Amino acid sequence: MSVDAMENQTPPADDNPKNGATSADAEEKTSMDVCDDDEVPEVQGIEQRRSPPPGSPEQQPNSPKQLPGGSPLKKGNEDAATSDNSKNEATSTVNAEDRTSMDVCDDGAPEMQRIERRSPPPASPSNQSDSPNPQSDGSSYKDDEGDATMDKRPAKRLRLDEEGGESAPSSTADEIAQIIKLEDIPDTVKPLERLTLREMAELEAALQIGDTSSYSEDDGWKSDWLGNLLLFEKEVVVNKSWLVDKPSAQPIRIPYCDWVASSAQESGYLRGLELLFRFVYHMRGCPPAGRRVLAHALQKPAVSPEERFEHIAAACARVGYDPAVLQQDGWTTTRADTPEQGETYHIGRRIMWQKHEAIVIAHTPDETFGSLFKAVFIEDLECFDLEPSELQEAMKKWQMKQRAKARRRQANPPRSSKPVPLGSTRFAATANFTVEGIESGIVLATPTSRAAQNVFWPARVRHVSENHDLPSGKPGGNKRTMSKNQVHVIFLAPFWNSQDSTKKSKSSGASDLYSMGPLFEFDTIDVSEYTISKYPFESLSTAQVESSFRFLGLPKGAFPRFLDAHRLAVAFRLYSRKHIPKDLTLSEENVHASAALMECHSLSIRAPIYPDVALNLPIDYVLSKLPHPSELSFTLTSTSMKDADEDDSEPTIDIHSILQSMTPPSCFGMAASQQAKDGSNLLASPIRQQQILSPGKIFTPSGNSLPRPPLAPEMAPEDDDSLWQTNKFASEYMCNFFQARTSALSVGSGSQVESILVSLISRLRHLSKEMPSKTHDERRNVLKGLLHQILMSKSFGEDQIECCDVPPAQSKATIVTEWRKACERLYKRACSKLSSTEEGHGNGTTAILTDSRCNGHISQNGSFERNVRLPAAIKATRLAGAGVSKNVPLITSVEDSYLDIAEKSVIPKAHKISYIKRLKAKCASISSDEFGVALTDDSDGEGGEDTTGSRGSYMAAVIGVAASLKAAEMVVGGQCVNSFCAIRPPGHHAGLELRSMNAISNGFCLFNAAACAAIFATTPRSQGGLGLRRVCVIDFDVHHGNGTQDILCSTYDPRFLYVSLHAGGSEVNGYDIDEDDALFLGGYCGGKKQDSIFPGRCGDFSPHEGVLNLPLGKQVTAKSMGSALVTQVTPRVESFSPDLIILSSGFDAHMNDPLGLGGLTAEDFGSVTDVCCQIAYKTCSGRIISVLEGGYGVPCCQPEDDKFLPAGVQPFRHMDLGPDMPQGMRDEIPATLRQKLDKCHKEGFIEAVAEHVKGFIRCNKRT
Repeated sequence: MSVDAMENQTPPADDNPKNGATSADAEEKTSMDVCDDDEVPEVQGIEQRRSPPPGSPEQQPNSPKQLPGGSPLKKGNEDAATSDNSKNEATSTVNAEDRTSMDVCDDGAPEMQRIERRSPPPASPSNQSDSPNPQSDGSSYKDDEGDATMDKRPAKRLRLDEEGGESAPSSTADEIAQIIKLEDIPDTVKPLERLTLREMAELEAALQIGDTSSYSEDDGWKSDWLGNLLLFEKEVVVNKSWLVDKPSAQPIRIPYCDWVASSAQESGYLRGLELLFRFVYHMRGCPPAGRRVLAHALQKPAVSPEERFEHIAAACARVGYDPAVLQQDGWTTTRADTPEQGETYHIGRRIMWQKHEAIVIAHTPDETFGSLFKAVFIEDLECFDLEPSELQEAMKKWQMKQRAKARRRQANPPRSSKPVPLGSTRFAATANFTVEGIESGIVLATPTSRAAQNVFWPARVRHVSENHDLPSGKPGGNKRTMSKNQVHVIFLAPFWNSQDSTKKSKSSGASDLYSMGPLFEFDTIDVSEYTISKYPFESLSTAQVESSFRFLGLPKGAFPRFLDAHRLAVAFRLYSRKHIPKDLTLSEENVHASAALMECHSLSIRAPIYPDVALNLPIDYVLSKLPHPSELSFTLTSTSMKDADEDDSEPTIDIHSILQSMTPPSCFGMAASQQAKDGSNLLASPIRQQQILSPGKIFTPSGNSLPRPPLAPEMAPEDDDSLWQTNKFASEYMCNFFQARTSALSVGSGSQVESILVSLISRLRHLSKEMPSKTHDERRNVLKGLLHQILMSKSFGEDQIECCDVPPAQSKATIVTEWRKACERLYKRACSKLSSTEEGHGNGTTAILTDSRCNGHISQNGSFERNVRLPAAIKATRLAGAGVSKNVPLITSVEDSYLDIAEKSVIPKAHKISYIKRLKAKCASISSDEFGVALTDDSDGEGGEDTTGSRGSYMAAVIGVAASLKAAEMVVGGQCVNSFCAIRPPGHHAGLELRSMNAISNGFCLFNAAACAAIFATTPRSQGGLGLRRVCVIDFDVHHGNGTQDILCSTYDPRFLYVSLHAGGSEVNGYDIDEDDALFLGGYCGGKKQDSIFPGRCGDFSPHEGVLNLPLGKQVTAKSMGSALVTQVTPRVESFSPDLIILSSGFDAHMNDPLGLGGLTAEDFGSVTDVCCQIAYKTCSGRIISVLEGGYGVPCCQPEDDKFLPAGVQPFRHMDLGPDMPQGMRDEIPATLRQKLDKCHKEGFIEAVAEHVKGFIRCNKRT
C-alpha cells in the first residue's frame, strides 16, 4: 500500500474566540459537572480520596485565586464558587448521549479517579535545554499567581557507594540536581485558558475519542491527568476515508504528536498539542508545579513549530521526574533514615534496569501493588515505575554489575582513564543492530497487524531518503528517541490484507482468497532480533519455501501468497546486488553518523535506494503469469526430494531485463527479433547462467520457451556415451577450471583434479555393467567400496584445489563447492546403478536399528526417563511402516563387532577414561535385582538424583553407541539412505566427564551416542573409521546438548559443526549476558536448578564458529523452531557442507510432554525432519542418521493394580504396547505423573516418533 493513501488531515482550526464559552439551551446541556474555569483544586496526594503519604508536603494555596472576570476566589469559598459556577456554565451543543459521562472540572476535563502508576512517561528529555541555574528539590515552586507551593528545605547531600548503598540518610535533592538539569521557570508564566466545550469536542475528534469508527481498543479519556497527558503519543488513524471505501484494508496509525507536527508545517501552529495541554492543565488533580511546566512549554519563545514541538516534548518528559511535580502528586522524595521507617529508605538507590543504570527518585503507596517506586535512567532521564519485587531484582543486578567491575579492575588495572562517552547509550545495542544482507534491503520482518499472526514475512526496508512522503514530512520521521528504534518497511505480497470472501471475484477460487489484497503494504516496526531477521534464500527453492510455510501455522490457502512474497524478495535481492551501485564510502562510522544526523536507525541508511521505476512495475501481472503452486511438483502434505543442486529452484524474476525491455530498441521489438535469430537470449538467460553452475534439470514456467532438458540418467540408454561424459557430473564452471592453464610453479592443476573424476566415472560405468551378474553380498561390498572411494576422493580433491592456482576470473571457493557437488552427483549415480531396492538395500531404504539389551537399563520408579520409552519408540516405528516393507527394515540386534569398536576405540575418544571406569564399576557393584540406583553422583552424593539405573545400564549405553556406529556405516556405505536408532539411555548430556559444563546432573545420560558416531565417521579408514571430512550434529531436543558440545566443540574443530535448537535464553535463565563475565570463562557455566532450564546457561550463546546454539525462549513453538531452521540452521549447515548429518532427536518439545517446555505437534516433528533431510540432500546426498534422545510423553503402560477402587471410580487408562513391551517390564509411576501423562493418549511421544520416521521414509529416494 502506498503512503499516498494517507489522508493529509490538519489539526482542528482555531475558529472560536479566546475568551468565553459557547452557549446552548438548557435541554442540550450535558450531564457532566462543570467547575469554575480557573479553579485550582487543592492537591492532597495521589488522589482526592487518598491522604498523602507520610513526609509528603501538603499544598496549601496562600493567596486568593483570580478568575477571568477579575473577582477573587478565596480559599474558604472555593467549594461554593465551584458549585455556583457549575450551574451557570454554558455547555456544548453536542448531544448528551454522544459525550462521555465523566465528571468534569475547569474546562470539561474528566475528574481524576485514580493514578495509573504503570504508565511510562511519554518521551525522553534528550532535547532539554541546560540552564545555568538548575532548579532542584529545594527550590520554591510558585503557582499561577506566583505564590509558593513548596517549603524550602535544607538539602542533604546523598552519597552513593559502588555497591548502591548510601553513606548517610538524606534527601535526593542534590543527587537529582546533578543528574537532571531542570530549567528555571520564570514567574511571568501565565495560566492557560480553559477549553470551551467546542474546543473540547474539537480535541476529542482529533484524538478520535468516542469515534464510532475508531480502530483503537482503548480510545477513551483516562481517569488521571498523567494518563491523559500520555495521549500525546496515542496512535491515531490517518486513512479513515480510505477505510470507508475499503473496509477490509488495514488502518495506518501514527502518533498523535507526529500527526500534529506534520500538519504544523503547513499551518505553522501546533494547535492539537496546545488543546491537549490546556485540557490537562485544568484537570482536577493536576499538580500546580505540573501546570507551570505545561504552561511554560506553550509560552516559551520559539522561532519555529519544530522548536515549539521540542518544548512540548520536553515538558511531557519533565513532569515525570520533576521533584516538585512528584511531591505535589503524592510521591515521597525524601529518604527515610532507617529501613524500619518504611520503604522510602530505598530512595536514592542505584539500580540496573533493562541493562542500564538508573536511580530511584520517589516512592508512593499503591492500592494494587502495595508500593511503587519511580526511577529514572541516568543517561537520558526517561522515567519508569517499579513494583517492590522488580526493585529488588534491579538492585541485585546493580550489585552484580559492581562485583563484575571490581573483578575486572583487579584482573586488569586501568592504566589510563578513558573519556566518558557523550550522549545516551541506552539504545546503543539497538542502534548497532544490523541484519546480514541488509545491503539488498530484503529481510524477514514481523508485521504489526494482528491479522498477520506475528509471522516472519518477506519485506523491503525503505531507505531514509524514501521517507519524505511519510506523515511527519521530513526525513527520519520525528525527533523523539523511540523513532530511532524503528524502520519503515514494505511487506511483499501480504496475505493479511485480503478482502472479505464475500467481495472476492467469482472467478477466483477459495484458495486465492488470501491473494485479493494489495501487493505491497507499508508498516513501521521496532528494530530488534524478535522483529527483523536475515532473509534466508539466495534462490527460490520451492521445497524450502514449502517447508518454511508449514511451520507458520497459516491456512494452506495462504501459500500462493507466501510463494509470491518470496518470488518478489528474491527478485529485488538479485536486482539490488547486480544493478544498484554500492556506496563504498559508507563505513561503519559513517553509517552511524548519518543515522544520527538523519535521526533514523542505521538499517535505513544501509538499505539500498531502489529507482522509482523498479518499484512501480506491474509486478502483479508478472506474478499472474507464473505457475500456480497447484501446478508445481510438491504438495503441502508430502515432500519431493530433489537433487543436491538447486534443481527445484524456480528462475528468478529479472527486474533489470523487464526494465530493459521497456527501453529502445527492445520496446520496439527489434532486440527480441535479433535474439530470436541468433539464440543469444538463451545464453544470457538466468536459466543458462544457473546451468553453468548446476547442470541437470531445468525448470521453465511456460514449458516451451527454453530447450527441453536432457534425459534423466535412468531414462537414457545404458551404453550411451553422453551419459558418462564429465560434463554430466561437473558444471561448466568446473569444466572451465579443468581446462585452464595454470602457472608452471603451481603444485597442482585442474587437469589433475579432472583425472580423479574421470577415473571414478570410468569405474562406475564398468561396475554398472557387471553388477547384474553379482550376488547380493557382492553387490553390497562393491557398492560400499566404491562409495567410500568417492568420498575419499572428494576430500582429496578439495586439498588439491586448495593447492592449485585458479584463473583470475574464477573463485577458489566456488570451485571447491562445485567439486563437492560433482562428487555427490557421482555418489548418487552409484547408489541408483549398483543397489537393488527390491532387496531392501541401497536407494529408497530407511533402516530402523534397536537392540533389546537396551532394556537392561532400568531407572527408578517415577523417573521421566522410564523403561517403557524404548518399546514405545519401537511401536512408533512400526506405525510408520518399519518391519512391514523391505525398504524399511527393523534391525533388532547389533553385532558384537560394533560393540568392540564402540567400547575399545570410540567411547574412550569421547569420554575420559576415569569417567568410563567409574561408571562401569558403579554398574558392576549393583546387584541383579536392584534398580533405580544413582549412577552419576559425585563423591559427596550430589548430582545423581535424576540419572539412575541398574546393573545392565553400562552395557545398554555401550549398545546404544554401537547402534549409532552401525547406522553411520550403513548410511555412508549405501546400504540405506537414512537410519533411525531407537536406543536408551539418551546421551547428549554426557560429556567428557561427569556433569559436563557445570550442569547439576547428567540429565539421564551415560554415553553420548551422537558424538561417538561423529567421531567414528571422521576417524580415518586406516584407523577403523569412515574417513569423512566434516560431520554436522543437529540437536532438536528441548534441552541443550551440553555433552555433545563439550565432546566435539570444546574448542574449534573444523571437522564438526554442532547446532542446537532448545528452550532457554538469557531472559529465561535469569541473568544478563552483558553483566555476567563468568559466561566467557571458557563457556563452562551451568545454572541452579531453580534459576534456569537444564543444563543451564551454556546453550545461550555460541563460543565459536563450530557451534550454533539457538535458544528459543521459555517454550519451543513451531514458529520459533521453523524460523530458526529456515533462516539460520539451513544456510549455516549448507555453508559447512557436511559429509554426514547426525540428528540428536529429542521429542520432549511436544506440547503434551510432561516437562511442559514445548508446543510442537507430532506433525511439526515431521516437518523438522523434512527440513533436515532437505539440507542433507543438498549437501551430502541425503546421508543422515537419527539417534533417540529425550521425549517422555508416554502414557502409563501398566494396568492399575488396585482391585479395591471405590464404587463409581474409573481406573486410569493405560496404553497397550503389545509385543514390543518385554515380559516382566514394569511401569510404576506416581498418580500425579500418571494423570499428567493421560493427555498423551491423544498424541504424544509415540505419534511424534512415528512422524519423524515417516519423514525419513518420505525422503529416502535419491533422484
